[in-house]
Amino acid sequence: GVLLQPKRLTAYVDISKQLLNQDTIGVENAIRRDIVNAINDKLEATIFSDDAGDATKPAGIFYDSSIFDASTFKAVVDLEAKVESNNVYGNMKYLLSTGAKADLRAMPKSTKNTQLVMEGGEIDGTPAVVTSNVEGAGYYAYGNFENLAVASWGDIDITVDEYTQAV
Repeated sequence: GVLLQPKRLTAYVDISKQLLNQDTIGVENAIRRDIVNAINDKLEATIFSDDAGDATKPAGIFYDSSIFDASTFKAVVDLEAKVESNNVYGNMKYLLSTGAKADLRAMPKSTKNTQLVMEGGEIDGTPAVVTSNVEGAGYYAYGNFENLAVASWGDIDITVDEYTQAV
């Protein structure tokens, strides 16, 4: 039930002609790689944000979502149960902000043992993916992210324009 509409993500880099003339193809390839990496980071940060959507960008996956208490291991397990009770199954993973990772790595499963909630890149045996592009300090999500759809209306298009800085 989501209406897909294209949004444009643009970037530009001013490069001197002298730099291009003095170097071989290495500088151009490095700049192209940096532009592609910057676009990928911005796309990931937009998808994993809590921003509302508007005419220029889609809403992030944390926008208008319920915030769950993650202060105890029981609360984390209760979130798993709530998601799975809505028939979400498959390749389940956690998506964490760096702050949430720090919190879960320091949280014991109980007062009776020394096991931590997050150990070895997993939360109680479930893989956890951590990215700094999740902005909220304590943000985390649990689900099958193979069901996340990101539509793309074409490849990255790089225009070399010496005169007008076309975008």
